[in-house]
Amino acid sequence: MCYEESFYKKSIVPFLNQEIVKGSIFDYIKKAFNITTSFQDRYFNVIKLDEKYAKLLELNVGDPGLVAYNQCFSSSGTVFNYSKIVYHYKNTQFYDQSSTTK
Repeated sequence: MCYEESFYKKSIVPFLNQEIVKGSIFDYIKKAFNITTSFQDRYFNVIKLDEKYAKLLELNVGDPGLVAYNQCFSSSGTVFNYSKIVYHYKNTQFYDQSSTTK
């Protein structure tokens, strides 16, 4: 369980509606505007939940929450998406894999 707020650069993604956001926004952006994600910068922060996020995640005020701040870059290097995701600490697990290219 998590709560996400996402913002898209209007000059790149001029239109979103309820139907689009029920599916994959990134698939829509690729098909409609020929924009592909090149890479993301992701920053993590552990917080104590305030009343807003505790209520949304069905937790108690002061419980821990993991926040991920994401910046998505297009293949041209332009940031087109910024998001903040607050994760429920009891129901979240992460896996990270890295590789080295030569």
